[in-house]
Amino acid sequence: MNVQQNEENDLKQCLNSIISVSEFIKSSLGPKSGDKLIVDENGDIQVSNDGYTILKYLSRSDSSTSSKIDLNYDLQEHKKDIEEKDSNSSTVSEKDRNNIIYQSMIKLLMDSCKTQERSFGDGTTSLIVLVGSLCSQVYQLFFEKGIKNPYQIIRVYQDALDDSLNLLNNLKFNVNLDYNKMIGSEQEQQKDKEESVSIQSVAENSLESKSVSFYRKELSRMAIDAISNLRRSSTTKDGHFELKRIGLHYLEGSSIENSKLIRGVLLMNKFFSHENMKKSCVGDKEGGDIKVLLLSSTLELPKPKTKFEILITSQEDWQQLYNYRKEYYEKVIKKLKDLKVDCVFCQWGVDQELNQLMFTEGIHCVGWVSGDDLDRLSLASASRVHSDLFQLTSTLELGRVGIINELVNGSTSERYILIDECPLTSIFTILVRGGSKEMCQEIIQSLRDCLHVAHGCFTNPTIIPGGGVPELYLYSNHQYKSESTSFSNSKISIIKDSFYNALLSLPISIFENSGIDWNDEFSTLLQIHKQCIESQSHSSMSMNLNYDYELNPQANTNKLIDMKFRVWELLDLKKSILKLSVETISMIIKIDKSIII
Repeated sequence: MNVQQNEENDLKQCLNSIISVSEFIKSSLGPKSGDKLIVDENGDIQVSNDGYTILKYLSRSDSSTSSKIDLNYDLQEHKKDIEEKDSNSSTVSEKDRNNIIYQSMIKLLMDSCKTQERSFGDGTTSLIVLVGSLCSQVYQLFFEKGIKNPYQIIRVYQDALDDSLNLLNNLKFNVNLDYNKMIGSEQEQQKDKEESVSIQSVAENSLESKSVSFYRKELSRMAIDAISNLRRSSTTKDGHFELKRIGLHYLEGSSIENSKLIRGVLLMNKFFSHENMKKSCVGDKEGGDIKVLLLSSTLELPKPKTKFEILITSQEDWQQLYNYRKEYYEKVIKKLKDLKVDCVFCQWGVDQELNQLMFTEGIHCVGWVSGDDLDRLSLASASRVHSDLFQLTSTLELGRVGIINELVNGSTSERYILIDECPLTSIFTILVRGGSKEMCQEIIQSLRDCLHVAHGCFTNPTIIPGGGVPELYLYSNHQYKSESTSFSNSKISIIKDSFYNALLSLPISIFENSGIDWNDEFSTLLQIHKQCIESQSHSSMSMNLNYDYELNPQANTNKLIDMKFRVWELLDLKKSILKLSVETISMIIKIDKSIII
């Protein structure tokens, strides 16, 4: 075990680690940000600007380095202990110690990002940038301004956080969840726009900074359709459901326009058990008339679980075995016909002779379906998964679906089963198409963010202007209060200033990544916000991120524009970013010593 004696060096290293990660990731913040090319240990590549995704790869890379360092260190120390026969505490080089601290700080950031990703699916990049900015401010408080009491800093930060959360409510306005108004006339849309913002616009806005933004309308429409339909089919009073009920699959080799929303399930790398079975099974009646049976048992002859032998010494023995097999197959077919089953989904294998008999009777079958897929099929067809075929009665209510197709992906040998148009489904699937595997993965990641935003709108339809407006408003409000209020303790004023200065890192990073010349107008922007606060109102003005990109001469060419009906963020999402950032910095600044075992 090794203990660091100089706690200031350890705290410096912790803060510098977070700051370095934040500086690396902040260029991926905002609608005009850059993407990171990530190459893993297997040579696979991924292009992303999602903070959580980038951090996961950083953690994986550094953890592998860590294991090598720890392994070499243990072997060297073991040899040293044998030679010297000394059990005194070992030492770790300064470089190795700093590397281990760096890795631990990445894991701490990962935990905060996991919470944000699990709750909202977005905002992880903003969280990392804000935590890094707070670390930079704390570094100045500790080592430049001489304020070294962590609990005093935490208390003031918590007080500033509570004030900020209350002030954000002044910026909120509602989301229009009426889907019919989203596709109404332009006059109706303009009238509704003055009162609220449509959920379609909010969902499209969540894809604005993604590389698939040119298809944001189609992708957001699919996300909203899936969320709204699942809420209607939910059994809870508030329409709550888990987002894992929306499956995301991709098939490369086509264009994004061919992506589709499936009212059911997609079984990847699956096919009908008999090669001559019809590749399409369509219901005769509108609304789904294909009866499906879900089995978790095998459709093969019962076999002992232990090793066995069958000894055949005569023609009578062979005939007895043949009759036993024939009776079993006829019994299975009779049972399926009595139940009026159109298609069987089996978790295990299907006997080849039984396959032929089912094909003759016109019964479709799919074998080796995973347990997870069976559960999803159960939700899609509104039926149960059964463990024993012969215990089922003719009065059993089977599951119903509309279409079952076996499809082939282009010229490749990849096959999949599509179960669609399920009338009683409580589960949906989005099939993503793209020209490459990397493109499909980026679309799926973008869709996850969009699904979380759409779900958040239905849960709490309250939003605030984006584009750095909340941070500019909070900073200007603090400046206005500071001029009219004098603190008895100047340290409190310095600490509060550091908190609100850290908030400005978000709009400044967005402006810098957009490539616009914002320095000259920034003081004017702050002045506008301050004047509105003095008049007991608030402003939604921010920098026009498209100022240098407008090709249309009739477009708005002002550097400062109103963001209220241009860019939005979920109120709950913004509050979560502020809370998690304060919680994370509170954990970091209380570190006084590190112990490496």
